[in-house]
Amino acid sequence: MPEPEAAPAALALSFEVEGRRITGLDWGGSGPDVLLLHPNGFCAGIFDPVVAHLTDRFRCFGLDLCGHGGSDGPADLDRFTMEGIAEDVATVLDHRPGSSVRVVGHSLGGVVATLLAAIRPQRVAQLVLLEPVIIPPPPLSDRTEGPSPMSEAAGRRRRVWTSRDEMRERFRTVAPLSGFDPAALEAYLRHGVRDRPDGQVELACDPAMEAAVFACTPGPRGGWPAWEHLPRLTAPLTIVSGRDTNLPDGLFEQQARHAGCDHLRADGGHLFPQEQPVATAALLASLLR
Repeated sequence: MPEPEAAPAALALSFEVEGRRITGLDWGGSGPDVLLLHPNGFCAGIFDPVVAHLTDRFRCFGLDLCGHGGSDGPADLDRFTMEGIAEDVATVLDHRPGSSVRVVGHSLGGVVATLLAAIRPQRVAQLVLLEPVIIPPPPLSDRTEGPSPMSEAAGRRRRVWTSRDEMRERFRTVAPLSGFDPAALEAYLRHGVRDRPDGQVELACDPAMEAAVFACTPGPRGGWPAWEHLPRLTAPLTIVSGRDTNLPDGLFEQQARHAGCDHLRADGGHLFPQEQPVATAALLASLLR
């Protein structure tokens, strides 16, 4: 695929769901509808460099999940569920014309995509899950709650910066963003950061929201219900993991066996779509139908 000079212009989307605002982007394109759901701490715009190579054959749109990007957060960080986030997406689809969509879900987006397919099976024609954080429940005797290193790290994340230039220089040298393709880093700075009245900038996703998602992922409010749904999904499903993922060895093979679907590997780590956007687009183009 030839690399375009810039990502396609996107139409801003905004919906009201039970008194809360859910935002997103519509990149347009021609062909079947493809919905892209992003990882924790990011927003729909992180897919700009991937979508740039897909709109010649698909109509692409993405949503900012609850508390991310421009979407309002939950009323209570200690009570929200990923099933509730999936309900938000389902409600948006109910108001969108058309029959069914192909859904690409990355990390947190993979959990939400799976739950969406369980809630609205008639609206999901196909699922491609990229490094979905769908964690199988442990035995009842081992279900204890404790601190999450990922959650604690996210909670300490710096939210306010003097400028995007400062962020860019910092993120070029600090993992995981240091591994991003330059276009993906620019997409993050464009969509995942917002201007403040005082002239500074801040992360669009509050670190407290990111931390809350990490904290509930391995639990009943997070990925456990998605695990239960995997073998019951009716839409065709493919799971893709990064060869250098930092998640537990065998997790994605275990998911694929549980779901009875194919498991493929792509070059890169957990955030391989941001590390390798052109290769990721080529892979998605080969899988989506």
